[in-house]
Amino acid sequence: MGKDPGDGGEDPFTVSVYAVSYVRGLQDVEGTENTTDLNSRPLKVSSSGKHFAAYDLDNWLNVDRNHFNARVSEQDMAETFLRPFEACVREGDVSGVMCSFNNINGIPPCADPRLFKGTIRDEWNLHGYIVSDCWSIETIVEDQKFLDVTGEEAVALNLKAGLDLECGHYYNDSPASAVMAGRVGQHDLDQSLSNLYVVLMRLGFFDGIPALASLGKDDISAYLLNTLSWQGKLRDKESFF
Repeated sequence: MGKDPGDGGEDPFTVSVYAVSYVRGLQDVEGTENTTDLNSRPLKVSSSGKHFAAYDLDNWLNVDRNHFNARVSEQDMAETFLRPFEACVREGDVSGVMCSFNNINGIPPCADPRLFKGTIRDEWNLHGYIVSDCWSIETIVEDQKFLDVTGEEAVALNLKAGLDLECGHYYNDSPASAVMAGRVGQHDLDQSLSNLYVVLMRLGFFDGIPALASLGKDDISAYLLNTLSWQGKLRDKESFF
């Protein structure tokens, strides 16, 4: 969860319970909730837990999210900042996790193999993919200048850390050259693709019968839904002022 309106509060237990229920409500296909093989459990939609981790600052007192270094103890990480994500993965079976812009104790989360491979995958057993927030790799290269890496080096660093998908252009521009230069192995690319395609298969993407395939843009932009949404916004505005 990133900004205040998008989370369930500051208490890790409350946020954990909220997050698990929210994710299961979004993802679960009725009648398949108890499928034991999580790699084949059908998904109605794919949800992503964000922003991982120790992230709640966009811009405050002349410090922005691209340059903020969260100094967090191991105990606080485990008991406060990671607990809701752990519940999301282990109990909610969330199919994606999005890493954040900030640094944690000097290391960008999107490039930290201890968090990705060690915690999310090996310890929590994520059955899904890990994605960056938009332009996170660009932030690592251009704003944070982490280890003074080039774009190609940053792609290799993030791929090897366990980042499967990027919202940005670096994963489009540099993976081939990173492999050719020996900075990253073909197996790293294969593993990321495997993590992504498992989610697509769970969504029914290749079956021609996704759970929500019968819905189209007319359903999403229906007059009644737009009217209800507008009325809700007006009520929020009135209560705010």
